[in-house]
Amino acid sequence: MHSHGHHHHSQYRMGIALVATVFLLLLKTVGGIWAGSIALLSDAGHSLTDVLSLGLSFWAIRVAHRPPTPMRTYGHHRFGILVAMGNSVMLILLSFAFLFESAKLLLHPEAVKAPPMFLISLLGLLVNGLLTLLLANEHHDLNIRSAWLHLAGDAATSFGVMIAAALIFFTKQNFWDPIVSILIALVIIFQAYRIIEEAWNVLMEGTPTGLDLDAVVRSMQEISGVMGVHHVHIWSISPGRVALSGHLVVCDGPLRDGERIVTQVDRLLSSRFQIIHSTLQIETHLQEECQTGDCHPQPPPP
Repeated sequence: MHSHGHHHHSQYRMGIALVATVFLLLLKTVGGIWAGSIALLSDAGHSLTDVLSLGLSFWAIRVAHRPPTPMRTYGHHRFGILVAMGNSVMLILLSFAFLFESAKLLLHPEAVKAPPMFLISLLGLLVNGLLTLLLANEHHDLNIRSAWLHLAGDAATSFGVMIAAALIFFTKQNFWDPIVSILIALVIIFQAYRIIEEAWNVLMEGTPTGLDLDAVVRSMQEISGVMGVHHVHIWSISPGRVALSGHLVVCDGPLRDGERIVTQVDRLLSSRFQIIHSTLQIETHLQEECQTGDCHPQPPPP
């Protein structure tokens, strides 16, 4: 029930962000034409990617919570990962376009109307700042985090445009606009790359960031009755949904002993490592091979 409620809560917040961003897109487009500001029009282009990003993320939230099917037994959780990667790639491409345009403006600055440029970018900063706060607690979801990055990048862009407008107004030098745009684009590229890296690791079923495979194996070996652990794989179904599979070597004995060991390992994985889904296969040794104390392996050397 908590997960279901959180899903609707996230969807509601994304809906608010989407409507507000459409408003900003229209405002910046009209304002950029009125002020003759390429920076504001570029900012409007950034807002357009925000609208696309939020729309895709809103859709991804709905799709990701569809129930599993015989064809997709894990459900649709990774749809959000694909959207996060697509959003981040779009951000990087857009930032390189900003770098290219900013370089041209740096060589040939164009005059702009600084006061309306300042006021519209200030409003954009306030709205995007509120939206980033609205989604600030949703960082467990990579899809929402990529949408949040779009909004944070747009807020930074609005702030940069506002500062550039103030500098242009007081110094009468138009080169401040492209300089600030270049700095903003570099920051956005760095942040988007980190999300792509994390999304790629999920899609490649890599060990989740922050989890030490050797530490997990050592902890499993500490459970009474476990003689050995091998063929261990850890991956993310989606961020926050970690799965594990592995083989446990135990002494040959009653079925209830194997069930007890599996239950204890499950509890350990869940409580210590937040691994919510584990599949463990039991392998047995003959009783005569299990000498006293052999089922309690010594801790591995440091």
